[in-house]
Amino acid sequence: SKKLEVQAFSRLMGSSQSGGKSTPTAVRVRNLRMAERFRLQKDFADAIGISAPRLANIENGLPLSIDVAQKIVAKFPWYSLDWLYNGREDALNASTRQALREAAVGKSTTTVSRSSRA
Repeated sequence: SKKLEVQAFSRLMGSSQSGGKSTPTAVRVRNLRMAERFRLQKDFADAIGISAPRLANIENGLPLSIDVAQKIVAKFPWYSLDWLYNGREDALNASTRQALREAAVGKSTTTVSRSSRA
């Protein structure tokens, strides 16, 4: 059907999928922000060098540009482009995976410092 063709094309082009905040990339970026203990979008956006509205758009399901993805990985090298775009957890070390799991369920990641995951 025409709708399925549009959805498939949208996925290939990396555009926003139906689901907004629940799109896989939006969830991964939000969980990364929380795992790194940035409660506020503005603080995380400042840390990676983008505007808060741009981060909000990403967390609301708009595409993650390669520019922003590279900024995230440059600031937090224990994450990977492969994980950001494709969700490949095997591209992450064990402590990073654990921090993300805790962030996903709303727990604090107090036992692992940011620099120790590098």
